[in-house]
Amino acid sequence: MKNKKVIILFIALCLITIASMTVTVVLLINKAKQEDNNEKYPPVSEDQNAVLLGNDDATQSVLENPEGGGAVSLTYSKQVVAPKGDGNASILFQNPAKSNQSIVIQLQIADKVVIEKLGKTGRTAAEKAKIEDAEGYDSEKSRMIIAESGLLKPGYKLSELRLCALPDGTVLPKGNYDAVYYILAYDKDTNERAIVNMQIPITLTITD
Repeated sequence: MKNKKVIILFIALCLITIASMTVTVVLLINKAKQEDNNEKYPPVSEDQNAVLLGNDDATQSVLENPEGGGAVSLTYSKQVVAPKGDGNASILFQNPAKSNQSIVIQLQIADKVVIEKLGKTGRTAAEKAKIEDAEGYDSEKSRMIIAESGLLKPGYKLSELRLCALPDGTVLPKGNYDAVYYILAYDKDTNERAIVNMQIPITLTITD
């Protein structure tokens, strides 16, 4: 399928290495310290719109679990389409049963992208003073979350995310936007969260 990629994410305790191929990227990622789990990363509610994948998926062999880490295989589309800036966005995102990590999907957009479209970031005055007036602020690196899923367990897929308005209430207008899937990985048994998360560039299209 066009614009569809399969990502295998290996979470371990050592350094980060990235090997890129046509449809596969392999990452080695540090994990959070065990003693911080309960206080820093409480359990995440499951996404109510998650749908169980078919029987063929359930027969796949579970990915090998690196010592002290985990593995997740993601299938997704880089095109996200929504009828309006605060509507339900259609997505394709699967966390196959062979994964041993649950995930949360955030849809983020850079300040620079919003400024180019609206002439402002859409933050409240208080947030603007705290973030945009801070030393070292970079509109290309600073991003806002405009959608977030619940927990997507291995063996489940998600086909929509609800977009939200910007912090000051502004709704993104019709157009194409460069955005990012920001993937948070959690151990499916302990809820331990990975320190390093995955970022996937995508295109968000708002049709009306």
